[in-house]
Amino acid sequence: MLGSCSSTQSEKLLDETPITIKIPSKISNDILSITLPKCAFFLNERERKALDKGELTTEKVVFNYDIYAYSGNIKNKFECQAINSSRFRVLNELQPIYPLSSGQVMSGYDYLEKINDLLGKKIIEKKGKVQKRFVNKSQDMLLINGMSNQTTPFELTYMKYDGSYNRPSSYSYSVLTVVRDKFYFQYEFIILVPENRHGHNSPDYNTDFAEKFRDVIQSNGNVLDHSELTQGFVDNNERVVKFINGHSVLTK
Repeated sequence: MLGSCSSTQSEKLLDETPITIKIPSKISNDILSITLPKCAFFLNERERKALDKGELTTEKVVFNYDIYAYSGNIKNKFECQAINSSRFRVLNELQPIYPLSSGQVMSGYDYLEKINDLLGKKIIEKKGKVQKRFVNKSQDMLLINGMSNQTTPFELTYMKYDGSYNRPSSYSYSVLTVVRDKFYFQYEFIILVPENRHGHNSPDYNTDFAEKFRDVIQSNGNVLDHSELTQGFVDNNERVVKFINGHSVLTK
């Protein structure tokens, strides 16, 4: 089933025609072809003209989805948004992994680990299948691989506690996940609290684990001591990757 577009009155004119966009790998001869309704992609003028001629091959794909699509979306219901929609939307990019500056080719978890080493994101602590790394004075990151039911490695970046309990940035996390070993996808996970649900039904979205994760940070606790909360992000990321994989194929 293709990811659907929102069917509210203001968005009935969204183009739900299925289209396929191709992204060549930068570290192999593989090509990732992804098929979704046209309204699910954010296309520039050049890309629209290429599609009008029949086919689009590009270096990255930009999705046009509801802002909470990647946040505890239990039913994996993805709704693309009209440009003039009153609902919040977010643009997220799917793109290929590139060779390292040395020319070395790496993929999957090895790439994530190596690129973070090169960027100076040093390991603070390891516990189980998780590395806690320093990003900067305001942020830390978890590099996660091999947890229960996990098929895809990813990194989760979060704000450190600075004494401001209700700081808006503490309600969101940046996730970068590997896709099909040779590509990656970055998205924002946003905690759904009563004041920012914007019509999202509670049974369809569950971000309770992320709010508890936030509480650990806000109390200066160690997130590595709460693998059950990290598992919540693992399960969520598996749903996101499952959606992308379910609408794409990798070919030579």
